[in-house]
Amino acid sequence: MRSVIPYWSRRLTVPFRRKPKQTFATYSMVKTMSETPASSAKTEYNRLWWHSRRGMLELDNLLIPFVEQAYRDLGADDQARYKKLLSCEDNDMFEWFMQRSRPQDPDLQRMVDLILNRVQPD
Repeated sequence: MRSVIPYWSRRLTVPFRRKPKQTFATYSMVKTMSETPASSAKTEYNRLWWHSRRGMLELDNLLIPFVEQAYRDLGADDQARYKKLLSCEDNDMFEWFMQRSRPQDPDLQRMVDLILNRVQPD
């Protein structure tokens, strides 16, 4: 006797084809191509603001107001120095801002001095 196969069982045997996932790289390329210069500047500022949030309240109290009030007025060189400062470890930055030690790099020292002079003017 011949068995009857239901019509829907053949569909289940066909492999399910998914759309290829859109990777982060393709998403970011599409996103940056459609952004205007103003929106990309805002995105960069937001990124810096979030990177300025650290694991220590003391650093947050120094860096967040600096980004909000002074970063946009800095020259391109000082903005690059600030980004370089954000790549440093929290413990090192804490030591520098509490004036327990000084950075070896003169660019970092300039940014530390700039931020400290803004907080505690002479």
